[in-house]
Amino acid sequence: MFGWTLVLLMAIAVLVLTPSLAVIRPVNGLDFPIGTLTTWLGFVALPSVLFYAIPSLHARSTGRVRVYRRLFIMCIVLGCLWGIGGYLLAGNWAYNFSGNSPAFQGSAEAGVWFMRLTYGIAVLTLSVAMLYGLHELLCRVIKRR
Repeated sequence: MFGWTLVLLMAIAVLVLTPSLAVIRPVNGLDFPIGTLTTWLGFVALPSVLFYAIPSLHARSTGRVRVYRRLFIMCIVLGCLWGIGGYLLAGNWAYNFSGNSPAFQGSAEAGVWFMRLTYGIAVLTLSVAMLYGLHELLCRVIKRR
């Protein structure tokens, strides 16, 4: 878990503190900016950190816990697929969208779908974590009564 936490913190630090690094392409001829890799790692690290940081997800195997465990695993898989989905929508690894594209790939409409994909994965991950926390809290409150 420590490794994923470190990856997540480094991804946030690179994107927030040094945004100019995000556009650097480390390999000549390959249109794959560091910001793409950093964001992709962040999308995998966020649900992974949350999944491994909640010990009750691994200690019990009730039906409710299995559902949340599967939701977190789904978020991890979606994070892994984010970069590929973005590439399929944009047609490039820099995720540049143009209003001049005659096809769907790379068009402004594809850019809207890319933003929906990006926000959807982040919101889903955080929603699952908050829902699990609220569910655990309610179960403890009801159990004490």
